[in-house]
Amino acid sequence: MAELKKRILNYVLTNNQPFSIFDLQPKFTQHTKKEINQIIVSLVSEKKLSTYTTESTQNNSSISIYWISDQEIRNGERKVQRLKKQTKSLTTGYISPPILCTKRKRKGSFMLTKDQQQETETKKENSTENENENENKNKNQKDEKEDEKEDEEEEEEEEEIESQKDRLRKFNHLKRELRELQRELKDIKTNKQMKINEEDEQNLEDKCEKWKEVTQEVLYDLFKIWKQMNIKITLEKMINYFGIPHDLVGFDKNEEDFL
Repeated sequence: MAELKKRILNYVLTNNQPFSIFDLQPKFTQHTKKEINQIIVSLVSEKKLSTYTTESTQNNSSISIYWISDQEIRNGERKVQRLKKQTKSLTTGYISPPILCTKRKRKGSFMLTKDQQQETETKKENSTENENENENKNKNQKDEKEDEKEDEEEEEEEEEIESQKDRLRKFNHLKRELRELQRELKDIKTNKQMKINEEDEQNLEDKCEKWKEVTQEVLYDLFKIWKQMNIKITLEKMINYFGIPHDLVGFDKNEEDFL
């Protein structure tokens, strides 16, 4: 399981794109869906992956989407920096400090006494201890600031995820209402027993157009969020991913934009 976990994480880091468990199954055919799902749940609990759940338009079931978390990216960057520092310290080498020694007494020269040598060594040891203490103190303060910064970033990330989930819920709700309106319009048009005038039909079409515009705005907002998260995806691929027909929301494949 540990080897499978490592392979899945490397696959996610290499692709750097949103995925579902159905995308992983063809890549790891020698493992069952249950084993892959356990690894994914473990990575999410360790905050190495981020996730949100959306509704599938094909079978009216929910599907979970995953992508590499910002925290895991920061951890990787910190590991690279530590390795660079260790490599630099090994290549630079260490220069030992000069050793105080007693000079031979010559004419016109001087010689340190044992008390003076001991006093010098004591001062040197005290100076080294003070430097180490100050270094540890500065290191602890730096670590505390980094921890506070990470906590703030995690809070911002959670808020962003909640905002994205709220937008997705709003989008799914609007999509369902739009479909209901279109079915209602279709039933009214095809039902020969009901009589409808041109004004009522125009009102229904206006409502459909209004909901279509709102849906386009929601899709644009979601596309911008994914772009800010450095997710490589086009507007057409995102619409296809949700299983939305192009004519339903007025998307032109050639122009790659809404009409």
